[in-house]
Amino acid sequence: MTRDHQRGPTWSDPHQVRCYRLINDRFEPHAELDGLYASVEEALADASQWLLQRTHLEGERRIGVEECTSRGAWRTCRLPLPVQHDLAAGTPPDGGR
Repeated sequence: MTRDHQRGPTWSDPHQVRCYRLINDRFEPHAELDGLYASVEEALADASQWLLQRTHLEGERRIGVEECTSRGAWRTCRLPLPVQHDLAAGTPPDGGR
């Protein structure tokens, strides 16, 4: 696997597991949260933890997720919206009731 922020990872095996990355409110790769993630949930959990550890501007709360296709292109699968800490941690808004 190779990594490129513009094209994304590419694989020789077309059945390779997808990966995800975080984007900012301008639909660009996030400057600080620039890792690759195995799932949307993992990416949002990392974003939630990052937000909890810092004082942030309102725009920094809007974080989206892109998925890398098997051809290495990135497509948005979650628009840049405010990260809700309970949803990023996998807890339903109603507390699971």
